[in-house]
Amino acid sequence: MWAMWTAHWLKFEKTSPEDHWDELGIWRLMELKKTVYKLADDDGELKPWEARLVELAGEPDAIDELLAEVEQSMLEEEQAEGQPSQGQLETLGTLLTGLVGQQQAGELGEQGSTSTDVLMADNGVHRVVMRDGSTFEGSWEEIVQALRDARDAGRPLDEYMAIEARRFYGATGLRVASHAPEAFLRGGADAGMLRIVR
Repeated sequence: MWAMWTAHWLKFEKTSPEDHWDELGIWRLMELKKTVYKLADDDGELKPWEARLVELAGEPDAIDELLAEVEQSMLEEEQAEGQPSQGQLETLGTLLTGLVGQQQAGELGEQGSTSTDVLMADNGVHRVVMRDGSTFEGSWEEIVQALRDARDAGRPLDEYMAIEARRFYGATGLRVASHAPEAFLRGGADAGMLRIVR
């Protein structure tokens, strides 16, 4: 069985990005290469595959734009329906973070550190933890900019979110919105690709 799998993999490795036409298949192939060869997200071996994805995406025509608008309106409706419960979850998360801060401050004999946490949450400062443990703080847009700068600083923000949304889709099969930083990060959290702490 192992020999047969190895033989198929070796044949598959001889294919070039131009031999592939399915975006989801390319994303899954990239994730497989990262896993098998322990490649970083920005490894040079993946660049031709990323270029092929951009080529396949091409310029959107009128139908693509219409479908994007319909998808966007559906996402906004779903978010509007789920907004109260999401707000309650965020409030609960903020309260739990505050309690942990109070406990840590009590253990260290410090006072007042939790008021900073509450102030930061009230000022629209968020914290996102990626699957690799890296943490990003700031507004939604600042966090996405920092993520982009860490991976591919040369890309425009909207293009970066679109590429990452496709990568998330390839990894999880769940669609992630890429029209706005907050929607992108919340979608990434729903897909399990990151965690929103506050």
